[in-house]
Amino acid sequence: MTPPRNPLLAVLALALVTGAPAPALAEHTPAVPGWQQDVHYSISASYTPAKFEIAGRETLAYWNLSPDTLSELYFHLYLNAYRPGSHMARHDAYFEDWKIDNLPSRRRGSETIDGVTLLRGDPLPVQVDDTIAGIALPSVLAPGESVIVCLAFRSVIPDVPERMGRSGKGIFAAQWFPKVCAYDRFGWHAEQHLGSEFYGDFGAYDVRITLPGSFLLAHTGTLVNGAEVLPDSIRARLEAPGDSAVTIWDRSGAAAPGDSAGRRAYELPRTWVVHADSVHDFAWACDEKWIWRRARWNGIQIYTFHRKGDSKRWYDMAGEGARMMEVLNHRFGPYPYPTFSFVEEPIGAGGVEFPNVVWITPRKSAIARRLEYLFAHELAHNWFYGMVGSNETAQAFLDEGLTSYSETAIMETLYGREGNLTIPRTPRWLYPPDDSRRTAWRSYLEFQASGIEEPVLTHSDHPSLDRGDRPLRRGDARVFRDLALPSPLRGGLLRVDEPRPGSILRLVLGRLDREDGPHGPQAPEDARRSRWN
Repeated sequence: MTPPRNPLLAVLALALVTGAPAPALAEHTPAVPGWQQDVHYSISASYTPAKFEIAGRETLAYWNLSPDTLSELYFHLYLNAYRPGSHMARHDAYFEDWKIDNLPSRRRGSETIDGVTLLRGDPLPVQVDDTIAGIALPSVLAPGESVIVCLAFRSVIPDVPERMGRSGKGIFAAQWFPKVCAYDRFGWHAEQHLGSEFYGDFGAYDVRITLPGSFLLAHTGTLVNGAEVLPDSIRARLEAPGDSAVTIWDRSGAAAPGDSAGRRAYELPRTWVVHADSVHDFAWACDEKWIWRRARWNGIQIYTFHRKGDSKRWYDMAGEGARMMEVLNHRFGPYPYPTFSFVEEPIGAGGVEFPNVVWITPRKSAIARRLEYLFAHELAHNWFYGMVGSNETAQAFLDEGLTSYSETAIMETLYGREGNLTIPRTPRWLYPPDDSRRTAWRSYLEFQASGIEEPVLTHSDHPSLDRGDRPLRRGDARVFRDLALPSPLRGGLLRVDEPRPGSILRLVLGRLDREDGPHGPQAPEDARRSRWN
C-alpha cells in the first residue's frame, strides 16, 4: 500500500470548498529513496445520455515529493485515442486493424480541455498533442512544494468494445477525465496512449457525478451522500446486518411514468458524491435497469450490478465474490477498502479492472465456471494492479502474471484442484474436466509453440507482432509457470513486505535473469513521440 495519507489533505479539501488558499506543504518532505508523488482530485461532472458526454470541472492538488524541480505538468487525455488519425489509430492500422479510422463520427470518443487556471484564477497555457496535454507552470515546483490547478473538460465516451463504452443510455466511464501523468525516478511518463495499459500516481478523489434520477451508479470509492440519492427503503437494506447475499434494489422493471410531469420528476437530476483514498484511478458506470445485490465479508461490502437477462448466472455471484475476497485476504494480505463492485458490462471488453470496481462481460461458454473465473481474475487485479500499482505499460507481466497466479489460487481453494472450471459430465471422454492450472499451461505452451513469443518485459505498446491481443497477455503464463512451481520465487513473493513495484520486479527479474538499461524498459519511439519529449 501507499504511505498513510497526509492530514493536510483535509485542510486542502476545505480550501477547495471555501476558496481559502491552499497551505504550503513544507512539512510534506520528500523521502529518498522510495518517494512517490501525491495527488488529490476534486471533480464535479454531469452526464448527458443523449450525447454520451461528460462535462466537468477538475481541481488537482499536486505535491512534488521528488528530489527534482518541475517546470510543467503533463496530463493524459485517453479518450482522444478513439478518433481517426490518433496515435492509436495509426498503431492499429500498422497491424491492419482499421476499427478506429473507420469509426463514424457518432461513435467516436474525445476529451477536450476548455481552460486551465491556477486556484487564484491566473490562466495557464496548455498544449495538446493527441492524448497528452502539457501545462507550463508559471514558476518552478521545487521539491516539497505543491500547486493547485483548475480545468474544465468535456469527454465523449466512445462506442467501442474497449475498457469504456456505451450500453443503452448508460455508460462505462473509464479514463474519462484529464489525469496527471505519473512522475517517478525515470521522469515523466507522458507516452501517447496506444490502447494498452496504464500507470498513475496514488492519491485521493472527491467526485460529484450528476445523473438523471433514473440511473444507478457503480464506482470506485465510497458513496458519501446516500441519504440524498437513495430511498430510505434501499438504505435500510444496505445497513441491515448479515453477510449473506441479498438484493438491495431491483430496477430491472423500472419505467418512467407516462405523463410528462411524472417523467420529468422520474428523471430529475441527482448528484452522487463519492470519496476514494489511496487509489491511482477512478472509474464509474451508470445504468437504468440494474439489479443491485450485496454480500459482506469481514465488514467489506461486495456488490454486483447486473441486467435481468443474466440473473440466473449472476444471482449468486455477490456471495461468491465474498468467498473470493476471503481467499485473497488470507493468501496475499488485507484488502484495505470498504467496498468492491462487480459490474456486468455488455459492451464486449471481457474483464476490465479499476480500483474497487471491475467490468465483466457475460459471455456464454462451455466452461461451466467461466463467470467465477473472470470474477477471480478481476478481483485479484485489485491486489497487484490496485494496491501494488506497478507500471503496467512497461512491466505488464507484474500485474497480469501475478494476477493469473492469484486467480488459480482462488479457483483451487474454492472449487478444488481438478476440474475447477467444469462441472462433471458423462461420458468423460466427450466432456473432459478442465481447470485453471491446465488452462494456463495449455495457453502458454500453445503460444510458445507458435513462434511469436516475445520477451516477458516487452513494452505493452511495442509488440513486433499483434494478434488482436496486447502483449501483456504473452507474459501471463511465463510468470505463472515460474510462480506455480515450488521455488524460492514463490516463497519470496509471499514474504515481500514492501509493496512497491521494484520489490517484486527485482525478485522476478532475479529469477528470469533479465537486465535492462539504466532507464528501464523503453516505450517504442512512436509512443514516445510528442512535442515535449
